[in-house]
Amino acid sequence: MTYQADPKRVKGLIFGHAVGDALGVPVEFVGRGELKSNPVTGMRGHGTYDMPAGAWSDDTSMTLCLLEALTRDRRGDYRGLMERFLRWKNEGAYTPTGVTFDMGGATRRAISRFEYGTDPLLCGGDRETDNGNGALMRIAPLVPYLFVRFGSHLPAGAMEFVHDIAALTHRHPRSLIACGIYVCIAVQLLRGRSPRKSVWLGYRHAREYYQSANESFRKEWKIYDRLRDNDAFAALPEREIRSSGYVVDTLEAALWCLLTTTDYESCVKRAVNLGEDTDTVAAIAGSLAGLTYGFDAIPEDWLKVLLKREELMQAVEAFLGTLVDVSEEEVLLMGMGKEDLVRGILSDPHSWGFIEEWQGRYGVTNYSDYWGKSSLSADDLTERLREDRVSRYDEFQCQVLFTTLLREDHWNNGAWEKRWEKGEPQRVLRRMLAIWGEYVK
Repeated sequence: MTYQADPKRVKGLIFGHAVGDALGVPVEFVGRGELKSNPVTGMRGHGTYDMPAGAWSDDTSMTLCLLEALTRDRRGDYRGLMERFLRWKNEGAYTPTGVTFDMGGATRRAISRFEYGTDPLLCGGDRETDNGNGALMRIAPLVPYLFVRFGSHLPAGAMEFVHDIAALTHRHPRSLIACGIYVCIAVQLLRGRSPRKSVWLGYRHAREYYQSANESFRKEWKIYDRLRDNDAFAALPEREIRSSGYVVDTLEAALWCLLTTTDYESCVKRAVNLGEDTDTVAAIAGSLAGLTYGFDAIPEDWLKVLLKREELMQAVEAFLGTLVDVSEEEVLLMGMGKEDLVRGILSDPHSWGFIEEWQGRYGVTNYSDYWGKSSLSADDLTERLREDRVSRYDEFQCQVLFTTLLREDHWNNGAWEKRWEKGEPQRVLRRMLAIWGEYVK
């Protein structure tokens, strides 16, 4: 079964994000007190970055990169998405003025790692200090993409896909959880539920997933405890809402604005006038409000000023065209968690659907660089597949080794069957399950 996404809500998601971003750009880093005396009530020009009115920032640029990747690329082509980020960073692509500005430090470091050869899924920083909002601010296009496949209750495979997209720039569990909570709430809004009901249900679905996940997720989950009771959270006074670039503050501020207003305009005005990271808080709040109230709720006076409005609309329309005719097989495979996917390969090694799904998610694109040579001989690969060596590999080493096995079969037809008879691929797959089993209840 697949689901239908309301085009007006999807347009509201993307344009709500871009308009909120543009409203916040001129006053980024301005304090709340100063904005009390001179609040933002409409589009302004210049300010913090001396940009024209209607200019949006990194939040929308990176969101457009993801939107285009989901429209044009095969799922799991993380290299293609990172190449778009690189063009944005180095060439000013996906910007309204040809100038890249307001790039976060963690995002810059992640893209630079990719530029120098790091595998995409290892580019994001995983330290506690890497928990800025640079992944959360660009995750919005995943909402309709996942909704048409799974509706408003996302399975493990969908959550893992959210994490993989986030991890390209921010790999710490705290950032991954923030993105997961956002998507779980947003798919409820896309279904047409109210903000209160959506936050309540989305938070509980996210909690169900993370509290049954590995220890690092269970440990971090408590940081989001203020969202547990959304009535109490919505009743908090403004002074208790922080609007910094820290991912927890940003998510809380955006949700608080959504829960304490009743229309798009008042939601994003409230978000911008909280001060500090004004563009990102308003972009995320605006995306949620756009989902809730639809594209037509965004003030036309603001849309008229938004730079590259037509190009944005073309990108959204192209994306909407892909949200139909999703195959049942794709939904089945994508919904599988990584453990079930590996068990599927073990139970049916000739089902290339399982194998292609694994390779799309976890195949290491520069696997030959890991070995320090363009290719491994059959004897070299056999040596690395010895039981005593495989038992010491970490998850990424297993991904490299399994990718190498699959590529060997591509160049040497029949190699997979011969190695399967020897039990070598199974050894790597079982090691992956053992690694995950160390952390899973």
